Amino acid sequence: MLLFRLQKYCFISGTRRRKGSSLLPTGPTGMRLRRTLLAAIQSCIDNGVDIVEVDNKLTKDGFLVIMHDQTVDRTTNGKGKVSDYTLAEIKKLRLKDKDGNLTSECIPTFEEVMNLCRGKVMVNIDQSYYYWDKVMEILKKTKYNRTGHDEIGAALR
Repeated sequence: MLLFRLQKYCFISGTRRRKGSSLLPTGPTGMRLRRTLLAAIQSCIDNGVDIVEVDNKLTKDGFLVIMHDQTVDRTTNGKGKVSDYTLAEIKKLRLKDKDGNLTSECIPTFEEVMNLCRGKVMVNIDQSYYYWDKVMEILKKTKYNRTGHDEIGAALR
């Protein structure tokens, strides 16, 4: 099993199970990619990842966006809580790379991530307890589990 943890811009660590073997490190642990979160998830899919984890936060106008922190300070050129921004304002912010330099990339929505993952990879939906109705609404909208091949895990914290 290959397990990658996606938070903030993109942290990658994990293990890969080869047929008939024990878990082997995929290395390098803690590597941060210089690419969009969506491109990082696509790279995980392309490399046979079984599960990706995403953290949701709710914008002021009720949209779920992928963000680990309560604020945008550490990961973008903005300041303040995610919940103080509308989706349009969030989309104007730019993500920072691993060195703190601004990129041209913006924060993806949960819906964008679920459309990308549908039929390709399991998703562990973390930090979403308070937004569970919205999460379920998006899962239905994106028909994430329609084929019966998708699996959804939820870490309710």
